[in-house]
Amino acid sequence: MLLRIISIISAGPGAGQTTVTVNLARGLVRKGFRVLIGVGGYCEKLYKWLGISSQQEYHLQEILTAGFEAGIIKARGGIDLINLADSFPDPLTQSSIAKKLAYDYLLLYPSSHQDCSLLSLISDQIIVCTDLSHPNELEELQALEKYLQDSGGRARKLSLILPNKINTKEWTHNSQQLAALADYFGWERIADPIPT
Repeated sequence: MLLRIISIISAGPGAGQTTVTVNLARGLVRKGFRVLIGVGGYCEKLYKWLGISSQQEYHLQEILTAGFEAGIIKARGGIDLINLADSFPDPLTQSSIAKKLAYDYLLLYPSSHQDCSLLSLISDQIIVCTDLSHPNELEELQALEKYLQDSGGRARKLSLILPNKINTKEWTHNSQQLAALADYFGWERIADPIPT
């Protein structure tokens, strides 16, 4: 199987990037795939979700010079993780090494918009987690997609928009936001916020 590279991003904090990354990785592992999460920087919340202790993170910093395989942390649930920003900042190197190690999926977890443009160079798909309670979500996603298009990468548009955070007291507002996203991006690129 060819290595599939998926970036999971969010337009802002608290939109579910960590939740989606961990759940997607666990689902793929349960299906029998080898999954590597490449983190664009330190993310305490992601490390906690994966059961990675601060001792393991400290050990990772010590052994980065020993090579890519030595820098991989075995997390719970059969998921592997590496801090790509510290060890191999060049995205093309990241993908070639992941292919060499026979991973099926490389899930990229960028920590900034600058990381997003670099990762779009190698990503097959980009999933963006959204916050429907945010009043300017459409404008932010439009700007994000334009930024990706200008970067000239493989993934030049947002592949899937995942409304992951909603305002539970404002269903009318949520519906309006969802409709605005669908009108601009098309319903085929909007994930159902309430799967059946």
